Amino acid sequence: MLRLSELKRTPRSGWRSFTLTLERNGKACRPPVARGLYSAGGRWVSPWIELVDYRPQVECGGRRAALAEAGADRALFRLLAGLLPPGAHMMVGCEGRAHRDDYLALCRGVPPAATALGRLLLDAGLPRVKFFALPEGGWEGQKKLWAEKPPDDVTARVWAEETARQLRAFLDRAAAEDPARAGAAAAAESLEAVLSAP
Repeated sequence: MLRLSELKRTPRSGWRSFTLTLERNGKACRPPVARGLYSAGGRWVSPWIELVDYRPQVECGGRRAALAEAGADRALFRLLAGLLPPGAHMMVGCEGRAHRDDYLALCRGVPPAATALGRLLLDAGLPRVKFFALPEGGWEGQKKLWAEKPPDDVTARVWAEETARQLRAFLDRAAAEDPARAGAAAAAESLEAVLSAP
């Protein structure tokens, strides 16, 4: 079970920090699955969620627990994306050790949607995924993936087509032995399924 173990106000107006912890047999796994921030938005700013520290693997009672093994990672990202209204966005920090492979791939130009984190965001219904550092006068933190929730169905299709083109272009130029090819192909396939639906 995933539990909201902390929810606090922050010095920034309208921001809340939160911690999500996985529990098994009534005991908390360590470290927390995620620490993040939530903003309800405001004037000219849409609501957003940022996972400052997302851990795809934790330890429960001396045993490693990988969220992906039971599809809990996808469920978590879908749940969080579902809390956001159309036009909002979700960010995930990717510089940490837990996401080293993704970060190195992003730094060498692999499309964000081809990485493990990017595919989680894509699968959560956020078809536009970008990699960048957001300059906020010292509040921006680490580099992150930024994914947007489309405001309407037309925009959703346009963004899915843009992302699919990025993935196809990468697959056309990537070397056969590039480890990112599998992720790019999987993401492209899921987008093609969405785009071919009536």
